[in-house]
Parts: sequence; structure tokens; C-alpha cells
Amino acid sequence: MTLRKSTMLAAGAALAASLAAFIAPSAVQAADDEETESVLVHFGDLDLNTSNGVHHMYMRLQNAAKSVCGDEFEAIDLSERGNILDCQRDAIQHAVEYVNRPRLTALYDHHHPHEPAVVSASLEGASRG
Repeated sequence: MTLRKSTMLAAGAALAASLAAFIAPSAVQAADDEETESVLVHFGDLDLNTSNGVHHMYMRLQNAAKSVCGDEFEAIDLSERGNILDCQRDAIQHAVEYVNRPRLTALYDHHHPHEPAVVSASLEGASRG
């Protein structure tokens, strides 16, 4: 069995106002048969129109990504550390794109200028509704 760290975001429309869910495949048995871990990130208590709210949200996303992908400081070699960091970045990026709030996206883009978040038009309507 090969280990692969990749991420995607899954969240239902009913949950969009109060939480985002990370899903990161942790072990691949076959292309279509993957075991996954998920972490819920609640943010209904945060005002994402303020700098303070956005910073708290970003910290929650970082902590959730660490719990799903692992801690890069516990990696046994540089390759594993790189995989963990990529997984964390991808998880945060997918959550930021799904939540689709300008200040949160700007903060993510500030931390990752070479891989900015991309917000699709179809998600814009979903996050506002």
C-alpha cells in the first residue's frame, strides 16, 4: 500500500454557513478506493469581514490541516516533510476557495503568492446564499 497525501474539500450547502470540512486521502488501496480522514472547522462565531475574524479562521484552517495531514516537524525525512506541507497547503487552499470570502482569500494569497486561491463563479453564489 502506498501513502499519498492529497486533499479535497467536501461540504454540503446546508453546512456552508457554519462549517467547512477537510477530506484528505491518507492511504490509497486503488485509484477509486481511498480511506479518508476529515476535520470540521466551525466558523459561524467569526466575522470574516474583519481582520481579527479572518486571522482566527486562518489559524483554525492551519490547525485542521495539521491534524489531517500531519505535523511537518514530525517527518522522518525531507521528502515526507514536503508531502505534509503540500497536503496542508492544499487543504487550506481548498477550504479558502470554498468559503470564498475576499479577506480570507487575500490572507491565503499573502502566505502563498505563487499559488493563489482560485474562486469559481459557481461557488460565489453558493457561499452568499
